[in-house]
Amino acid sequence: MNNDTNRLNRNLLLAGLGLIVFLCFFAGIGSGPLFDVDEGAFSEATREILVSKNYLTTYLNG
Repeated sequence: MNNDTNRLNRNLLLAGLGLIVFLCFFAGIGSGPLFDVDEGAFSEATREILVSKNYLTTYLNG
């Protein structure tokens, strides 16, 4: 009887721990966009910095 109770308690503990881990990993899914809207602007500004070799001033389309 005691062995069955210990096994049940262990299984409940593992199930609860699994539920907590599941919620921690998947709680934020869907809260933010998959891609940033201005990602293209950031990459273009970075490209222009590398082309102009001017690392202090950022330009966008200019």
